[in-house]
Amino acid sequence: MGMSERLKEAFGCIEAGRDLKQNTANYLQTVRRQREENAHKALPGRRRMSLAAGVAGLFLLFFLGAGARQLLWVPVSYVSIDVNPSIELTLNQIDRVIAAEAYNSDGERILESVSVRGTYYMDAVELLMECEFMQEYLTEDACLTFTVAAGNGGKEEALWEGIAYSSGCRNHGGLRIRADVNMVEEAHENGFSLGKYAACRALQEYDPAVTTEECHNMTMSEIHGLIEEHRHGGNHANGHKRVRDACRDNGEDPGEDTQEEGVQEEGCRGSHGHRRK
Repeated sequence: MGMSERLKEAFGCIEAGRDLKQNTANYLQTVRRQREENAHKALPGRRRMSLAAGVAGLFLLFFLGAGARQLLWVPVSYVSIDVNPSIELTLNQIDRVIAAEAYNSDGERILESVSVRGTYYMDAVELLMECEFMQEYLTEDACLTFTVAAGNGGKEEALWEGIAYSSGCRNHGGLRIRADVNMVEEAHENGFSLGKYAACRALQEYDPAVTTEECHNMTMSEIHGLIEEHRHGGNHANGHKRVRDACRDNGEDPGEDTQEEGVQEEGCRGSHGHRRK
């Protein structure tokens, strides 16, 4: 006889009483109900944890997106290129062009032939200066003017020096101007690029009778010629000669820097500048 058969024979006569069976059933039912209640109580907590994790994830995505937007799409600084064409580049935090606007028909003609959006600002300057249509404006009488503005002094200085290094500035001479970034909105409201408006404002410091409409109809050489005429007390022709000499200096110091309200100008200097990193 096997072990299992002997155990069955030994205990087969034992039978649980009615009370024991009922108590056991009650106990099992209580345990099952307690487990169900515990599981039910834990469910909202899990849901809250899941919801909290989801909200945290959304906030993380929002802040990452906001940071990317600040880096890539928020205007931070401006570079204006004016001869007779008036073109203004809007730059983001990493000095990439996020917008290029023309403020006269000559500028529109150039931007129709050159795409600079998304490019590094010095590359954009080179592309615009090398444009076939731009060449016809870079005459001996022209006054090529680069104007920079930024809310951050360090960034403005870097842009200022970067323009000095550009071949457009070195090969064609010209003036570099630093303007107050708060002037940008005012310039646009009056239909000017930052650079031409800064020049107009500088002229109006000497001659308040000059209107913005008159400045609209002048070239940069004419505006700066009048500024030089007032500054040095010379005649109109000598004013144009002085500004041509400054604008065509090709790397030499044109003399003293000039300072108007919110505006600083200096000739292009090939010995200054920085290379793109």
